[in-house]
Amino acid sequence: MSRIVPEEIKRQIDNNNALIKQLRDKGQFVLNPTILKLIEENKELQKTCPHEYKDGYCIYCYKYKGDENDA
Repeated sequence: MSRIVPEEIKRQIDNNNALIKQLRDKGQFVLNPTILKLIEENKELQKTCPHEYKDGYCIYCYKYKGDENDA
């Protein structure tokens, strides 16, 4: 399997985040299985990201540089 380029990681995470925003209830947040799956996918994408930080956050995957699991 080939590595995903950083721009593709960003696109996938942005798409996942847009879906999460659509799926959540405006008044009350309840974690549903689809949202959980998208969050987990984002975490996996962050693990493969070559991280380029600006203002403490990766410009591709939004990972915070201070996260204890930072690669």
